[in-house]
Amino acid sequence: MKGEWQARPPCVRRLQRLWLIPVVLLPLISGAWMMKLWLSPTASGRWTAIVMPLSISLPQFVTMFFLIRAMLRLRRAFIAAGGRLCTNCVHDLSGLDEVGKCPECGHGFNAAVDGAAWKKCGMGREKAEMKE
Repeated sequence: MKGEWQARPPCVRRLQRLWLIPVVLLPLISGAWMMKLWLSPTASGRWTAIVMPLSISLPQFVTMFFLIRAMLRLRRAFIAAGGRLCTNCVHDLSGLDEVGKCPECGHGFNAAVDGAAWKKCGMGREKAEMKE
């Protein structure tokens, strides 16, 4: 059985990998600040108290902003397509058969399997609301 991460659509997994950016940048930035403070202890000042936390947390907030924005855009596309999106390229599959290949990327799709994948990332709720 697939793990929780692999059961999600590939387009969602690519979006969620954005968190790797601040995870990699955070130790590099904080390490650079520690080296600066260790090499020149007189460098501390009022600006350090503002710039250091900002430079450490800014990559996280910027990444969070773009991730939330992309997920909202994906949710709007999911609702507009009536729950029928390609899990690979987010192409609208409404009007096509239940099983086939995406005309945009060539990735195979199965409406039942893809519906379960979209539910893993919380998109199935909108599909149920659309039917009501």
